[in-house]
Amino acid sequence: MAGREKEYRWYRTGCERMGQVPLDEAAFEARWQEYEDHAEKLKAAETKQSLSELEAERRAEMQHRLKSDPFVQAVLIGMKEDEFAR
Repeated sequence: MAGREKEYRWYRTGCERMGQVPLDEAAFEARWQEYEDHAEKLKAAETKQSLSELEAERRAEMQHRLKSDPFVQAVLIGMKEDEFAR
C-alpha cells in the first residue's frame, strides 16, 4: 500500500465499530484513490479559480457520497477513535 497503512487501520477500526465487513487492502486502496483524485481536482480548480468549470453533476455526486458512504464513515470513526486513544 502506498503509505496508507494508517488510513487502512482507521478504516478497519471503523468497520469493526459499525459491524460491517471491511474491504481488502487492494479494494480500499482503489476507493481511497478515487476520493483522493477528486480532492486533487478540487484543489487544482480552486487554485486556478475555475471551480465552477468542474462538472457540477460529478461534484454533487461526490459530495453526496462523502456524506453517506459507509466507507468514509468508517474512516472517520477510526480517526476519531485513534485521536481519543492518544
